[in-house]
Parts: sequence; C-alpha cells; structure tokens
Amino acid sequence: MIGDPTKGVGGTPRANDLRIEVEEVIADLRRRGPELDHARRAEAIHAAEIARQLLGAHAAMARKAGYAEVLGIRDTIMADNLEFIVEQERSRGKVLVFAHNGHLKRGRMHWQMGDVTHAWWPAGAHVSRSLGTRYAVIGSGVGVSAENGIATPEAGSLEARFAETGLVPTAAAPAALVAGLTPRTGSARNPTYFPWTGDCLTDFDWLAFVKSTTYQRGGPPLHAWDADQTPRDDARK
Repeated sequence: MIGDPTKGVGGTPRANDLRIEVEEVIADLRRRGPELDHARRAEAIHAAEIARQLLGAHAAMARKAGYAEVLGIRDTIMADNLEFIVEQERSRGKVLVFAHNGHLKRGRMHWQMGDVTHAWWPAGAHVSRSLGTRYAVIGSGVGVSAENGIATPEAGSLEARFAETGLVPTAAAPAALVAGLTPRTGSARNPTYFPWTGDCLTDFDWLAFVKSTTYQRGGPPLHAWDADQTPRDDARK
C-alpha cells in the first residue's frame, strides 16, 4: 500500500475510530497503574503503543506520505520493540538481534530511488541513543551473489579491501581508508541490497564479510529491476 495509497485503509472512519479506542486503552492502563500487576501492565501498554504506531503508519500511507516517513515509523516501532525486549531481559543477560544493516546502523539511513533520496533515522540510531555503550552492532557485507545480482566488488571498494579479513573492528580501520574508497556497484536484482560506504566505519562497531551467499530461502522472487524506478513490491523485504 505504500506504493498505492488508493488501497490504503488507514484513513477510513473505522480506522480513525480504532485509533481513538487505542488511545483510550493506553490512557486507562496508565490511570489504573497502581491496581495492576506491573509486568502485565507494562506489556499491555507496550502492545497498545505499537498498535497505535501501526495505525499511524497505515494512516500515513493512506494520505500519500513519502517512503521516508513510513519507513521511519517502521524503524521507530522496531526500536521500541528492541528497548522493551532489553528491559524485559535485563536480569537474564544480553540480547542478540539480527536484522538488515539499514535497520541497525547508528547513522541516518538513505535510499536512492532515481533522482530522489529518501532519508530517515533507523532503529539502530534510536536504540544507540537510548542505550549508549550498551548497544553494539556488527554490519555484514558480501562479496558476490549471483542470485541477488551482486557482482565481484570493484577494486578499492570497502568490500574488496576487507575481503580477506572476515571480521574486523571498525575502530582499527585507518582514517585514510575512507578518502580513497571506490563506490561499489549495487545489485541488479535485489533493491534491498546496499553496498558498504565510508559511513560504515562509524555506523558499526565491527564489519563481518561473507565471500558469497545465495538468496534467502522462502523470500519473494527477484526480478531484474531498473534502479531509476521505484522497486517492485514483490522485490522488497
């Protein structure tokens, strides 16, 4: 629906009524706090707040909001979920999360579509700010992937320079490395693939390099796409 607002239901009277109901549920849970079990109340409030944000995302799509706003809402939801999980697991140990680099990076996320660059703050930026040094993130990269339409990295690209290292701490990378980087060609089949850039050295604590990979099992079929156009709906993650 992000690509076709006419199919969105987030602006219908029923959806608007539901958003009001959710607000009332949240207010009621907060007001009755002293009489409710603390853990169950926290979980209920979290679920209601996520519902509110999801309804907000659908409303944004229905009013023809841009990619950046909608994807920013999605990453805010992810950040709220991560922070809630960390709080729930505080007494049991650390939390390991796996997601796309673009969701977990510390810096601003950019997605170039033709002449338009969509930019928003990903979940990692939010969580990094709230958790500080308690948040550590590893960015992953790949050498080649025929199924994803990813060719051999160009000489001078960050992937080419780290091809033999496997796993490297970004703090150990020389500052001069960024200035001499060669931009790497993206994917001809998977628009959700983003090559490494110099920002990766500040967005991640470590970089993990995989020489080759196949396409995810069970994912939607990939098609050759024109990078100057908006990605197909069935090619997105």
